[in-house]
Amino acid sequence: MILNKLEVLADAISYNNKAHEPETSAYQNRNPGNLLAFSFKHPRDEQGRRIFNSFLDGYQALLFDLRIKCTGKSRANIPDAANLNDLMKSYGHEDLTGRFVAKRIRKALNVEVTELTPLTFFLES
Repeated sequence: MILNKLEVLADAISYNNKAHEPETSAYQNRNPGNLLAFSFKHPRDEQGRRIFNSFLDGYQALLFDLRIKCTGKSRANIPDAANLNDLMKSYGHEDLTGRFVAKRIRKALNVEVTELTPLTFFLES
């Protein structure tokens, strides 16, 4: 089976956010990406993170957000030739998070991925 790279990236971010551990906000908010609310219409927690009705809704929102960022069409503060580190910084994570997420992706895809891998890699088939 060929895994979808964008889904593998979403899974690695979800794992990093401990989205399957009940005591975390990612789990409680059904928001595996810990995405921030960008509209006043969206329910949010005290930190401004979106609250979704289901894990599936939160996961689909994460995939949508990743697709926009990987195509370079996001209004987030990431450079044109963004890499995995830039992506994780846009989510408010530290530099080492990119390395951790890259390690999870390497395990899933069995290809060389580092924190400097360009985001366009995740759009390839």
